[in-house]
Amino acid sequence: MTRMFQKGFPDTVASRAILILVAALLAFHLVGYWAYRVGVESLASAQRDRGLAERIVSIKRAIAGIPQEPERDRAAHDLTSASLEVHWSKVSLVLGTAPTTERTAAMEAKLKELVPDLATESFRLGFADDGALGSGEADAYRHMMLVSVRLDDGSWVNFSSTTLGAAQHADWSVLAVTICFGVAIIVVAVLLLRWATRPLRELAVAAERFSLDQIPKPLDETGPAEVRRAARAFNTMRERIQRLVSERMQAFLARSTHAHHPATPALRTDGG
Repeated sequence: MTRMFQKGFPDTVASRAILILVAALLAFHLVGYWAYRVGVESLASAQRDRGLAERIVSIKRAIAGIPQEPERDRAAHDLTSASLEVHWSKVSLVLGTAPTTERTAAMEAKLKELVPDLATESFRLGFADDGALGSGEADAYRHMMLVSVRLDDGSWVNFSSTTLGAAQHADWSVLAVTICFGVAIIVVAVLLLRWATRPLRELAVAAERFSLDQIPKPLDETGPAEVRRAARAFNTMRERIQRLVSERMQAFLARSTHAHHPATPALRTDGG
C-alpha cells in the first residue's frame, strides 16, 4: 500500500509544490463558498425578521383602528399570510406566566432592535416548545414562535410564525469565518511545506555535521527525485573524500617510515 501510494504521489519538488498550492486553493474556494452561504443566509434572515416585525406593527395598528369586534377578527384573517398567521381575541395567545428563556429574551431584544416602533408596544413573545402555551394548544402551534400584542381596549392581536427567528446568524459571521479559514489555510500550507522540504533540511544537517573523524553514516535517500539525487551525490562525495584522505594518510605514513629507516644495511655490505 505504501509503495502504491509513493508511485502515485508526485515525485518532484515542483509537482509537490503544485499539489500543495492546488490543495490550498481548493480548500480556500470551498471554505469561501461556505462563508458566502453563511453570510447570505445571515442577511436574508435579518431582512426576513425585520419585514415580519414591521408587519406585526402595521397589522396591530390596522386592527386597532377598527371599532367593531367582528370586523377585527375578519380583518385579522384577511391579513394572514403563509409566513404569518394573525388572529384577534380577548385573551393573549402567549401565557402571562410563560417562562422567559434565553431564546425568548434574545429574540425579543432582536425584534426591538430591528423595529424600534415595536419597543413602544405592549407585547408578549414566546415559543410553543418553551411552554408559552397551555397544554391544550401546544400541539397546534408546535415549533412556532408566538407574539401577542395588546390593544388599548385590553384585547390582543396574536401572531404565529414558523419562519420568524428560524436562522439567527450573527452579522459578523462572514468576517469571523474568513479569519478562521485564512488561518487554517496558512497552518496547513506551513505544515505541508515543512513536510515536503524535510529531506532538504536533513541534507543540510548532514552536511553541517560532516567530519573526517567520525565513521560515515549514509544519508537516507528519500523524498522527491531531486532530493534523492542530492543525497546520493552527497553520500558519494563523502565516500570519495574519506577514501582520498585515507589513501593520503597511508602514503604519508609510508613516506615517514622510509625517512626514519634509510637503506644503511646495503651501504655496510658494500663497505665490507
